[in-house]
Amino acid sequence: MRFFLLMLCIPLLVDAMDCDSLVADFDNEAALKCFQRRLAEDPENEILQIAIMRALIDTGEDALDKAALPYFEQAVALSKKFMEDHPKSAEGYYYLAVALGRQAQFLGGKEKVSMAKEIRMNVDRALALDNQHAEAYLTRGIYFYELATLNKALRFFAKMLYGGLPEGGLDDAEADLKASWRLAPHNTNTLYHLALIAERRKDYVDCERYCELALSQDQTDHMDSRNQDQARDLLADISKKLKKQESRR
Repeated sequence: MRFFLLMLCIPLLVDAMDCDSLVADFDNEAALKCFQRRLAEDPENEILQIAIMRALIDTGEDALDKAALPYFEQAVALSKKFMEDHPKSAEGYYYLAVALGRQAQFLGGKEKVSMAKEIRMNVDRALALDNQHAEAYLTRGIYFYELATLNKALRFFAKMLYGGLPEGGLDDAEADLKASWRLAPHNTNTLYHLALIAERRKDYVDCERYCELALSQDQTDHMDSRNQDQARDLLADISKKLKKQESRR
């Protein structure tokens, strides 16, 4: 009898290990299906619900063009439902903010502006509940960076329709990104965005330093390769500008 019960449990144990190993292998679509199977067996499990939010976002990030949008829409819907039941979850607010941000990439400029306040509200709530949440600081830092670099037409639209944009600029972006960096020093996305801020300020030495740091990190996240490709391109461009500066001396 004990042997029979053990044999029944083995598939569940293997499936649990498989989900995490699939995430580690960056096979996010398979990981999503794995977590969904586990949730069907344990529908009230908060950890699995959060894992599916992340897997939906990760799978969407891996997809091409508009094939990604349904994953982000599902992540938004699941996150909102989760927050109704768990209003004190920092992770829930964080993933809702990320899912909304990813969804906004597929919207027009005016729709992005209208969604900005909702993104900010949710990431602020995540940080109010957990002020050591590195990824939430990163998300808000990127939000501030996008806000600071918004074009004049969208700024005018925001002023006419909403009375202006939420407060925030490059200094706020840098402060949040550095807070994230202190908590998670190997995150390539944080380093890449710090490089972007330095490039906007024409601080090419710091930009080069952040790019090189991003490129020196091991790839532990499915987005690391993409972040490092962007850092490599930025570094090549900055290296040319630094050479021009030196030639003028």
